[in-house]
Amino acid sequence: MIVNGGDILHSQLSGVISSTRVRLCTDLPHVWAEKNITIKSGGRPGPLSYDNSPYSREIIDCLAEDHPARVIAMMKGQQIGASSTVLLPGMAYLVANRPGNMVFSVGAPDLIKAASRKVDHAFADAGIKFQSPIQKLKNNATGDTTKLKEGIGWWLRIMTLDNHNNIADFSAQFGFLDDLDRNATITSDFGDTSDMIMGRFSAYEGIYKIMKVSTPKFKASSQIEPAFLLGDQRKYFIPCPCCGQGIEILWSHEGGGGIHWDPDNHGGFKPGSVGYVCPKCAKFFNDSKKMAWLNDGVWIPQATAKIEGHYSYKISSLYAPTFMFGWKKYVTDWFQIHPHNQPRDEPKYQTFQNVVQGETYDSPKESPDSKAIQKNIRPYQPWLLPEKLSISDGNGMIICLTMAVDMGGKMSSDKDSNGIDDVRIDWEVVAWTETGASYSVAHGSFGTFERGESEEKRKDRIKWTYAVNKVNCVWPEVDKLMDRVFYTDTGRSMKIVKAGLDCGHWSYEYAYPYVDKTPRMVAIRGKGADGFVNEDADSPFVKPANEKKGMFILNVNAIKDALAGFMKLPWNGSSDE
Repeated sequence: MIVNGGDILHSQLSGVISSTRVRLCTDLPHVWAEKNITIKSGGRPGPLSYDNSPYSREIIDCLAEDHPARVIAMMKGQQIGASSTVLLPGMAYLVANRPGNMVFSVGAPDLIKAASRKVDHAFADAGIKFQSPIQKLKNNATGDTTKLKEGIGWWLRIMTLDNHNNIADFSAQFGFLDDLDRNATITSDFGDTSDMIMGRFSAYEGIYKIMKVSTPKFKASSQIEPAFLLGDQRKYFIPCPCCGQGIEILWSHEGGGGIHWDPDNHGGFKPGSVGYVCPKCAKFFNDSKKMAWLNDGVWIPQATAKIEGHYSYKISSLYAPTFMFGWKKYVTDWFQIHPHNQPRDEPKYQTFQNVVQGETYDSPKESPDSKAIQKNIRPYQPWLLPEKLSISDGNGMIICLTMAVDMGGKMSSDKDSNGIDDVRIDWEVVAWTETGASYSVAHGSFGTFERGESEEKRKDRIKWTYAVNKVNCVWPEVDKLMDRVFYTDTGRSMKIVKAGLDCGHWSYEYAYPYVDKTPRMVAIRGKGADGFVNEDADSPFVKPANEKKGMFILNVNAIKDALAGFMKLPWNGSSDE
């Protein structure tokens, strides 16, 4: 007799109540997978064993034909082994036992080839054959099996969900949707991705299975968190090695308990002090016997599913098996996020929230504080490059100059311009040093537009324009700055090597023509303030745009967060640190 689907009562978990749906079964998906799947790489290569990741047993067993689950959501940290113990064996199990049309989505187009190879290995282990490229060519079909694999009574399509046209182009019985939070969520043309996906399985009402798996990202756009909340919200409880009561392993518990370490006298932690304090008995244990209590664990529903057939699971990287990263690694990461006597490193904290705790991140989108930057005033003159000061500060020589240029105002083509051009350019020249530190050299504005100024005050003034064929065009003034020679206080001369023009909404008519004829000028546009952006901790602040060669997109919110963090760094004027 095998107890199925999380509805079990483990004798070592006192105080936990569960329902009892028991069935006679010897062919559960996890049993089949252990007989047929081999792990090719990672920390524990060899025949698949769910003793290494016992929390995965119940999740893959949801794919059994008589299991009531229709949608299975897994919101997780990294290092949990979801691909090798749930997704790939799950696909192979279905093709071998219940062949049908299937889709496998990955987080980005460049992941499709790697995903295809993993599918090939899993299917080969199970003796699953699909039509070879040669056979397909004989049938006048494409020979590429990277994105589409076919066999008798089934096909498997590997794709991404970032293009909503892809979603509208299939009908399937089984869906394995990996890394959901890397995909777009809403577009004005199509609507919500999750709603579109569900529509593609409507032809298989009552017999479909959809597995949604993802490390969460941003709360505002997450797809995996809403999927988890629609289900019965299962958490994995283990018996405390000290008191035997069921506890969830969290970074910290309200009221006390969680990951623990003893601080040292140098802003770090003492060797051998990392472990866990039970929130029930307040006793300490470490992760040296993690595999034993992982195998004694059980999934416990925390809610009633809002939609029948929705099973949902949530687990952090703190549960990762012992051949993955241990708790000491995550405590080390925590100290890098929270350096001694310094503000929190927000991008690293976001990564920790997502990949370790398995939680969504709600960005503060922190704006720089003008008062904070005034505290960083240094003794040098405008227009003079402070190389002596830079060397004294430990930043080395000044190596280049850049300029930022911002377009403002209104053109006669704008709806609210009253048919009148009235514009302004704001600019700043910055000196960059060998260490990456920067010194503001000069800044200013030219033009006539003033935000909030009444039309009465504007009417008698000669106004400036972006149109090149008119008097008072601003671009010749920008050219003068681009051609200006700047001098260091050590006697060297330099010119601006590159300038960025924030194009606003005048890109095609006014900004691009100027950028195209100005070799050292590039077009830039901010993204983030007017729409959601996936601000990965490792994603660049600047990336090339698809719209135009030489155009770059700035990750505005991430830049603001980083700048605000830098400006919080404590600095004593008597010290260069």
